[in-house]
Amino acid sequence: MLGQALAYAPNVNSAIISAGRIMRILDRKSKMTDLVQNSSDKEIFSCNGNVHYSDIEFRYPTRPGVQVLQGLNLDVLRGQTVALVGPSGCGKSTCIQLLLRYYDPDRGFVVRFRR
Repeated sequence: MLGQALAYAPNVNSAIISAGRIMRILDRKSKMTDLVQNSSDKEIFSCNGNVHYSDIEFRYPTRPGVQVLQGLNLDVLRGQTVALVGPSGCGKSTCIQLLLRYYDPDRGFVVRFRR
């Protein structure tokens, strides 16, 4: 029985490591938390209009040595269609992830204007 139980030891170790990584991600605090808690108008963070990226710099927390965005400035007007084109890893998906607040930029800001 002990031999059979030890066969699962590598899987248990992988699960423990994975759980630790997940817990670190869940424990991360957003840089924007204070603004939301102190805002009397929480709808200011909704987007029904224009989007403005201002001097965005970004590196993924898991790859701090790779600069994904450097000095991005972009205005997207309400009703406008924008195509982000470029090679893999140039930051196309990152722009959307920053807009949806999956990540916060290292520098600069994303403004979502209301109507």
